[in-house]
Amino acid sequence: MNLGPPLNTAAFEAFPTPAPDGNTLYFNRSMTFDSQDSDIWMATRARPTENWNRVRNLGANVNARDAMTLAPFISADQRSLYFMSARPERQGSVCAPATCFDRLELFVSTVVCPDRAQ
Repeated sequence: MNLGPPLNTAAFEAFPTPAPDGNTLYFNRSMTFDSQDSDIWMATRARPTENWNRVRNLGANVNARDAMTLAPFISADQRSLYFMSARPERQGSVCAPATCFDRLELFVSTVVCPDRAQ
């Protein structure tokens, strides 16, 4: 079943990862497959029986400018978000899927308090 808008857009969405609560979905979004910026986003809903209605970019705490950030995975306790990223400040140049899969590194970010109001 296609999840439709607001999850699917004209951009490239990939790597959907549901949180154990069933009400949060982490995924990648970039403008195109070869885009220099690939960010992790999250969508929320009030209950598992409802549609996804709140979508937001996780921002600078996870995503970096001109970086390829991929494959979010949330821990069972929903306190740690693991992901892969190729970042220009660590690698020396801007990255896109066609040029830097071999430069991906693993990262973790602590989830302090997801803002479900946005």
